[in-house]
Amino acid sequence: MRTLVIAVLTYLFAIVPGVLASNAVAHTAQTATSSKASAKAERLRIKHAAHKKTAAKPVKWSCKGKETLWITGDMQRDQILTMRWGRKNYQLPRVRTTTGADRFYDPASGMNWIVIPSKAMLFNDKGQHKRRLADECKSPAMIAKDTPAPTQAEAIRKAH
Repeated sequence: MRTLVIAVLTYLFAIVPGVLASNAVAHTAQTATSSKASAKAERLRIKHAAHKKTAAKPVKWSCKGKETLWITGDMQRDQILTMRWGRKNYQLPRVRTTTGADRFYDPASGMNWIVIPSKAMLFNDKGQHKRRLADECKSPAMIAKDTPAPTQAEAIRKAH
């Protein structure tokens, strides 16, 4: 009988740590899977929130000579605006200036959008025909409320 008890105890001591270890591994794997799923959900939420911010509606700017163009983006915040001129969209990166004007320029296309508080202008700086394409452009808010253009310089001026 004593031999039987020793054999059972030896068996239990050999089996129980393995069972406990496999339960711990299973619990760790389940926790890791749960963590991965929640991390993925968080990344998707952040990506969706970022997309919502950047999914701005285009704003129609009216210019002298009945010219119109569409600007998508926030001139006070965004580093790249999308401008629709004619039948083409242009991605215009922000360029630093020393004058306080906001400038968005794409060297590949030559499109140069310059915004000062009273108006905006569009130039084409590429090729032989460098010229001003649109002048005295204003957004609907500028026209209706006689407000300055939504530039970074204007936002800084209001903050101080």
